[in-house]
Amino acid sequence: MEDEQLASRLLVHFLNSLDGALDPSLHERLAEQRAAPMPQREYYICFTPRSGSSWLTELLRKTMVMGNPGEWFNPNLVAQNLRKGYPCVNLEGYIEYTKRRWSAGGTFGCEMTWFQYDILRAALLVEGIADCVDLQRSKVIYLSREDLVGQALSLYRATSTGKFHANASDTREAPADIFQANDSDIWHWMFHILQQEYRWQTYYSRNGIEPLNVTYEELHADTVSTVSKLCDHVWDNGEIQRAIELQSQHTKLASTADQQFADQFSARNAGKVDYCKEHRGKKDKPTLRHELGLSKEAITPQRR
Repeated sequence: MEDEQLASRLLVHFLNSLDGALDPSLHERLAEQRAAPMPQREYYICFTPRSGSSWLTELLRKTMVMGNPGEWFNPNLVAQNLRKGYPCVNLEGYIEYTKRRWSAGGTFGCEMTWFQYDILRAALLVEGIADCVDLQRSKVIYLSREDLVGQALSLYRATSTGKFHANASDTREAPADIFQANDSDIWHWMFHILQQEYRWQTYYSRNGIEPLNVTYEELHADTVSTVSKLCDHVWDNGEIQRAIELQSQHTKLASTADQQFADQFSARNAGKVDYCKEHRGKKDKPTLRHELGLSKEAITPQRR
């Protein structure tokens, strides 16, 4: 029942798009795309929010050998693509078209949060097409962030302001008066992250998946070497020619107020934060909340 409920969140988009899919011009586009070969290599970046996934995928596209990675199976993006006239009438057709359309050099890449993958996985099972996106037969990269408080704070700011990215030309620091976080806001998003980490790690363990682990901090400290490591992982350390020209348009959104609050939050909750860090990926949200003695109100964002 749970799988069916999750799957409906994705499959309903296809039911709503059937009329548009019958447009003859879409069938012509589909025929053209089917002439393109399916990718020889597939890789999936499994990430948690605010861990640098958009920055990483921008860098990977610039290598010229890692395809065009994006959130291709994000239910919101699926809906947008269908409204634009993707030539498909079911999930299997969407996946096939997406792989052909967005692969490059024989390589297809995709990034997914746990919650996005969970919806996709359920839909694949309901449709009987689990092999269409198979992490056990693909290269998997797990992207996380060591600074858990900073990650939660970044996610709070992004969801509160609606601004998830900034480019290199935007050098203005966000006004301090916009930043009005409370401890409950940070706990809420921290547990949101921790739950995704737990679900990813549990899924890897149950399915015998050994991802290549990469952190936001590692990518920031040595961008070229980290990107090169990912290329070698996907290409099985083969002899590949890649152009490492990694000028990025992404930049941090954090302000001075963010760092000050992060330091204060960490100081106020030092023992609890350390406990969360120690058990990242090992304990689920209800267990952590219970063991830390945090009430539901303590991790519920305050209304403003």
